[in-house]
Amino acid sequence: MGFGALQLILLLMSFIHAGLTQERPKPVMKVTPDQRVFRGETVTLTCYIQRAGNTQWRYSWFKDGYTHHPFTTSTTAEYSFRADYVSYSGVKYSCRGERSDSQRSDISAAVTLTVSGE
Repeated sequence: MGFGALQLILLLMSFIHAGLTQERPKPVMKVTPDQRVFRGETVTLTCYIQRAGNTQWRYSWFKDGYTHHPFTTSTTAEYSFRADYVSYSGVKYSCRGERSDSQRSDISAAVTLTVSGE
């Protein structure tokens, strides 16, 4: 292997390393109306990918760390449900985005819902 081939291999390895060490975007989750709700209220979770630009993301939702809802496609994803049971109280929700090129974001910080009776 000549000197030129070795330089080429080192250059390619540096590109691979740079691609693997890119910082993943961090999603932020917003809860509407608030993290404290009354039984029967509709809760909307919204997942924002920071620095998303015009990139199209698919979102997955997690309930207590387990995949909860199928992917939806949107640059701002929303997941709504009715807090019918006080047992929703204490449940932790989080989200993650994935692009069409298979790049994934980190998982958002968990949001804990508190549901009070009537």
